Amino acid sequence: MVRVLHVLNGLGSGGAEKIIMDWYRNIDKDKVQFDFLIRSNECIYGEEIEKMGGKIYFTSSFPRHVIKNYFETKKIFKENKYDVVHVHGNALIYMRGIIEAKKNKVPIRIMHSHNTSARRKIYTIVHWINRHRLKRYANVFLACSNEAGSWMFGKKKFQVINNGIRQENFLYSEKKRKESRKNFNFKEELVIGNVGKFLPAKNHFFMLDIFSEVLKRKDKAVLLLVGEGGNLEYEIKNKVREKNLLNNVIFLGYRSDVGYVEQAMDVFLFPSKYEGMPISLVEAQFEGLPCVTSDSVSKESDISENIWYCSLQSSAKEWADVVLKAAEKCPHHTNTLKEVAYKYNIERITKQLEEIYKKKYTR
Repeated sequence: MVRVLHVLNGLGSGGAEKIIMDWYRNIDKDKVQFDFLIRSNECIYGEEIEKMGGKIYFTSSFPRHVIKNYFETKKIFKENKYDVVHVHGNALIYMRGIIEAKKNKVPIRIMHSHNTSARRKIYTIVHWINRHRLKRYANVFLACSNEAGSWMFGKKKFQVINNGIRQENFLYSEKKRKESRKNFNFKEELVIGNVGKFLPAKNHFFMLDIFSEVLKRKDKAVLLLVGEGGNLEYEIKNKVREKNLLNNVIFLGYRSDVGYVEQAMDVFLFPSKYEGMPISLVEAQFEGLPCVTSDSVSKESDISENIWYCSLQSSAKEWADVVLKAAEKCPHHTNTLKEVAYKYNIERITKQLEEIYKKKYTR
């Protein structure tokens, strides 16, 4: 059996974590077993991982507790042997995992890019420095999109692993739509939705500005926010109060049935400042939802006829115009993704990973 250690910040409700867990659920566990090394206490999948035979190692946060993290990570690598170390990141900030993998002679050392930018200027500087160091430690380079790969690896050759989904959970059904809207007590309302953690990159404050403009022309409108966590959750909820939107904005928190929730939506709004290949945008298009997104999101996310790109330099009013235009495409039409569906098939993607994990690479 191939033992794989996934190294990432946490196991919360974010898109990357969701993708990795979908790999774990679908991979052949007689051939491959996952463990996890995380540098936070954020973990919503602990019980499920344990049931599937996996272990979770917790270390101190980085960069806040950099020294403690250094020694704790070294200890974990020294005491455990792995065939593969699979490190996930939005930028090349945390290098300890891939460095320890090389020091401990792990045969397959993967760096996987999940984004196209860093959150802060100082992180961007560190990223460019570490990009030149990376080739000393990693010997497999993966990315969720071509843009994410270029951001992290430059001209170095990498392989794109599409963000796979369990497609049957995200296919439009008139029956499910009626049930979902009835469950939420939606009748005539225009339901605008978003799925994501409350992080600066997700641009929730601008989302609220856009929604306020929509309400000026469509008083029966609701903004449905799915997700929890992130350093801005408290501030965003306060902003909703300040803008007197408590009756129109619904915070659903973490949901394991995102596909069912999205059946109730009319438009998917996604004004992110940057993304790698957002799984939530892929899922929304599989639902047949009209999607209005920023032009800062990778164009590789355009997999349907139902997506509109807007500039983040445009006003909230201009965005609201597009949202209302997109809403005219509802109710959902028949699924248009048959030609690209295979690219996002979770079974196909986990087979890809199995092959990567079993290959022989230069130490």
